Amino acid sequence: MMGCSSCHELNQILETGTSTETVSESSTGASDLDRYRVNGHELSSHGIVYEDVPYGSDSKNDYDLILPNNRAAGTLIPVVIYFHGGGFVQGNKNSLYKKPALIKEMTALLQSGYALANANYRLLETGEKEGVIKCLKDAKYLVQKMKNESPKNGINPNKIILSGSSAGASMALWLALNDDMADKESSNPVLRESTRVAGVVAENAQSTLDLVRWEDVFKEYNWKYNEGLDEEMKARLYGMYGLSAPSGNVDRSAFENATSDYRHKVDFASFMDAGDPPLFIANKPNLDGPPTEKNLIFHHREHAHYLEMQSAKVGGNFDAGNEFYYLTNPKSKDVLDFVDRVFK
Repeated sequence: MMGCSSCHELNQILETGTSTETVSESSTGASDLDRYRVNGHELSSHGIVYEDVPYGSDSKNDYDLILPNNRAAGTLIPVVIYFHGGGFVQGNKNSLYKKPALIKEMTALLQSGYALANANYRLLETGEKEGVIKCLKDAKYLVQKMKNESPKNGINPNKIILSGSSAGASMALWLALNDDMADKESSNPVLRESTRVAGVVAENAQSTLDLVRWEDVFKEYNWKYNEGLDEEMKARLYGMYGLSAPSGNVDRSAFENATSDYRHKVDFASFMDAGDPPLFIANKPNLDGPPTEKNLIFHHREHAHYLEMQSAKVGGNFDAGNEFYYLTNPKSKDVLDFVDRVFK
């Protein structure tokens, strides 16, 4: 990570909680959530569903919270927070409920006594001025907001796993691999909360949001980030960093100079160290070969391999430091197995 100044304190914070910390029933604040409770949701038979709960000022800043039916009264429970994919330009939380495999996974988590959160966030727009940090800030604030509202929302603030696919995976990795971004001097109590989490489940992950570094990821294929771009991809390349795409070809030197500081802030592969939470990375084995089309560029298994190599450089023993699951690993049966081991 990027120079943690109080790692001992952070480790103490992360280690204080248990899976079910007891709280008084009067402090749960259930009535605050009641206005968002819905029936007839895809997961209603397995949990209590609160839909479109706001967490920020933008209309995109909302999330669904699903508490398991078997939650013991007056307990704080672990939560898995989902971020949808879509390349930061499209998608929403409701798309996850249309995926049978994810519904099966969510159902299993609820039946195991874990809560779920499924979040929307702001997307990149045409003529984007802020760039991908806008999306990442939303993920950060959501985690801090949920921690700040514990025990009102029933969530254990020390037992949070982040989960996402594609862009959602990058959001989860950026937040988890960063230093604690709590601002202890802020007048906003939400921003004073720790951003540290217990683990990450990342599917079809990118290796970093510094797209220039993808040349290292795809080194064996001699891939260049500025070659073979159509107008859409060129606009996305610049828009990632809050810039408008110029006409003509990408000027490598000008682009890299203009984006250097920004790319450093989102290069989560460079944040990795042995103190990171455990990572479950699942990039599909068939996504290999020369990255000649968009799906391969964004979801290639070499992204996972690159993270594995970076983690090995700083952590060494994955069991003691980072736990890394790349393609297949006999130590882990599935996502639920990983979540169980992290939370228990």
